[in-house]
Amino acid sequence: MNSSIVVLIPISGADPEFSEGQIPYLHDRPLIEYTIRAAQESTLIERVIVSTDSEHIAETCRGYGVEAPFLRPQELANPTAPITEVLRHALKWLQEKENYSPEWVVMLLITYPFRPKGFVDDFIQTVLSQDLDSAFAAVKERHSHWFLREHNQPELVAFGSDTAKAQKRPFFRELSGLISMATREVVLSGSLYGQKLGIIPTQDIWAVINVHDRIGQQLAELLAPQFLLSN
Repeated sequence: MNSSIVVLIPISGADPEFSEGQIPYLHDRPLIEYTIRAAQESTLIERVIVSTDSEHIAETCRGYGVEAPFLRPQELANPTAPITEVLRHALKWLQEKENYSPEWVVMLLITYPFRPKGFVDDFIQTVLSQDLDSAFAAVKERHSHWFLREHNQPELVAFGSDTAKAQKRPFFRELSGLISMATREVVLSGSLYGQKLGIIPTQDIWAVINVHDRIGQQLAELLAPQFLLSN
């Protein structure tokens, strides 16, 4: 592998899961451990770095052997801060303080805890094998999609309800929090989407589990023992 790749894991201490300084758990393990372990299993990355605004979270992550070399500035110390600005800050800090400029950034969010062994490397290899400057994981769907217009008026996004599912052009539900990857230049431009953007579909049953909402938390609690046994 000739490309230098860094994994960045953004964690905000202002997120509800970390209220009152608590480290949230999933099953019998800290939630952050699932994502850190998935990153550490990769054989294609140079460094795993956590970007956080909390010294408590930083110390916890260091205990797992990953780097947390800085705390975010105040303007990025809230869950509404754009994720692109969080990643840009990390890259600029690494350049200014360590003269380190990786070619690629892989982003993993802890709200997607289930990444099977080899998942991260398979994604990276797929991106590097194509002429891309950015990519994200996605789930292919052929269901009808709707949104609400003004006054809660429903409107179909694409096909009519009488269109056979097999004839519908598929949608791809972005799972950039599960894994996404972009060149340094794309991230520094303030985006995760470059001119050569790739959508990498995943059919992994674990991929869609997101603990950011209550239903996802309940599903994750039920599935975590099976996931841990299989990995």
